[in-house]
Amino acid sequence: MEKKNFSPATLCVQGGWQPTKGEPRVLPIYQSTTFKYDTSEQMARLFDLEDSGYFYTRLQNPTNDAVAAKIAALEGGVAGMLTSSGQAANFYAVFNICESGDHFVCSTAIYGGTYNLFSVTMKKLGIMSALAISIHNFPEGIATFIGALNDSQMGAGITFAISIHNIPEGIAIAIPIYYATKSKGKALIYATLSGFSEVLGALLCIAVTHLFGVELTGGGIIFPLILAAVAGIMIYISLDELLPTAEKYGKHHIAIAGVVAGMAIMGISLLII
Repeated sequence: MEKKNFSPATLCVQGGWQPTKGEPRVLPIYQSTTFKYDTSEQMARLFDLEDSGYFYTRLQNPTNDAVAAKIAALEGGVAGMLTSSGQAANFYAVFNICESGDHFVCSTAIYGGTYNLFSVTMKKLGIMSALAISIHNFPEGIATFIGALNDSQMGAGITFAISIHNIPEGIAIAIPIYYATKSKGKALIYATLSGFSEVLGALLCIAVTHLFGVELTGGGIIFPLILAAVAGIMIYISLDELLPTAEKYGKHHIAIAGVVAGMAIMGISLLII
């Protein structure tokens, strides 16, 4: 139904539904969640988007399509899509034309929930892996600094070990950011910046030493307590961030095996030392 041939009042009533011979004049409400087909091959073609049709109401429904077509006709659009909420509609509208690394401009006077979606939620897309690993790297700088203060040989060993395991961490940051933004430069920048959080950890130790007079060297109890706290923070972040993400993508068994193997290697290395 072409909008140019009908008034808005007519489109409100008749738009979006064009019955053919033998179909009801008034749009029926399809309340079925699924639709019947004679063969599984037909369903497979629909699922693979090779054929058009309906097979699951959550994805597509004749009543919803008619309503979307009515709205499109009223607005002069080519097509429309219904969502379960306004926030979902806002997300699709922006995500359809933007990806991680892009920017768009909006008014600060928009609804608060939409403002948070734009300024907080969408801002996280593509850089969360960098943030998680940066937080993980922060206590590593503390451990390296304190270890070097107490024993230069220990500090060298910690530095070497952390340098080795920073390689896969950098890859873990760079790859998802590259695929999200298609920018090698952004992937390199975020991966590099995550490593600087270790420097911040060392600077924190310097500040604590000078401002509060805390002694981080010697045989006191502070040194082992700090190392234990650092180790606990690193393990917690790894378990809290990496394992849930791995489970989300169906690779949690591999991640758990890696955690167990890593703990075993660390334990063996302590015995050797």
